[in-house]
Amino acid sequence: GNSLRLQAVVGVAALLADGASHATWKVSIKSLLIGGWVYVGIIGNVAPDAAESFRDATSYGWAFNPVKQGQALAAGYWRGWEEGDDAIFQIDATATVLRMFHQRLGATFTVDLPDAATAQKARLHLIVHARGTQIDVCAAADGDARMLE
Repeated sequence: GNSLRLQAVVGVAALLADGASHATWKVSIKSLLIGGWVYVGIIGNVAPDAAESFRDATSYGWAFNPVKQGQALAAGYWRGWEEGDDAIFQIDATATVLRMFHQRLGATFTVDLPDAATAQKARLHLIVHARGTQIDVCAAADGDARMLE
C-alpha cells in the first residue's frame, strides 16, 4: 500500500545567511496521493525525532493546521495542502514571523516566531506521509516576495 512512516527532511543549513534578516523561497506540491499529507515549514532543531518532528518545540509551519512551537493552532481559513499547490514562504527575523502566500487560496498566512534568534536558527522542514509524494523547493523569483506584502 501507500502507508509509510512519516519522513522528515531538515535543511542542511540555516535559511538566513549571516546577518540577513529575510529569506524567501517557493514550495510546489507536485504529487500528493489521496489520504497523504505534507507539512511545510521551518525548524530550529537540526536532529528532530523523525516520526514526531512536527511536534518539536522549534517547529513552525503548515500541515492540516498551522503549527507554532510544535502545537497545532486553529486552522482559520487554512485547509491543508493539495496536489498542485504553490506557495511563497518568507522568514523575517526583524518582524519575527514566518509568512506564506498560498497561490490557490490567494491568501497570506502567518505564524509568529518568539524572537529573532529563532528565525536565525531556522532550517527548512518538510514532512511527507505517503509514498509518491513530490515536493519541489527552490529560491523564490524576484517578484515572488511582493506577494507577501
